[in-house]
Amino acid sequence: MKTRYLLLFVLFFNPGLAQQAKQKYKTYFIPQLALLNGDHSVSGQVSLSCSWQKNVWSYGIGAAVDYYKVRSAPLFAELRKEIGKGQTPFFAYLNLGPNITWPLASDYRQNLYNPWFVTEKSRFMTGIYSEFGLGYSLWSKNKRSVMISLGYSTKTLSETYHEMIYPDFPPYDKPARVDRRLDYTYNRIALKVGCRL
Repeated sequence: MKTRYLLLFVLFFNPGLAQQAKQKYKTYFIPQLALLNGDHSVSGQVSLSCSWQKNVWSYGIGAAVDYYKVRSAPLFAELRKEIGKGQTPFFAYLNLGPNITWPLASDYRQNLYNPWFVTEKSRFMTGIYSEFGLGYSLWSKNKRSVMISLGYSTKTLSETYHEMIYPDFPPYDKPARVDRRLDYTYNRIALKVGCRL
């Protein structure tokens, strides 16, 4: 359903595609490895997308495992366009979708005021994943190629946890339980290497 809306959006802004609607789409898969760098932290990402190409446009869906700061699993719709005339190795891409949190045990927050009193972990909530960039196809043969790309990626998520606040002056009443919420936005540079199958 989402692919249909995306296709209608592209047809609206590029009427030339509507005239060639009878041509068949080419289907291909792209597994990729990415190096993510931002905020003095370097991490990795593994992704797989399936796309359908007609002329210079490609539309697809994909999923990834993102280890930057807090592990997550982005699900995204992908839009890709070849740049230039004829068979050109350059392309631009855009990925957009939800960022599903999938934290490791070390990603959870612990109550520093009273570690032995903690009975529950912090909770993470889904955010948004987006990425755009430029790429280049190498060693193209039989519609297969090795691709490298450089892009700008953003993922968001939220964390909620409970904190115990102990009064440090008389009268020493019972500790207060305070709800905390932190919203994270991670901006990264993404260097990707993948192959088109």
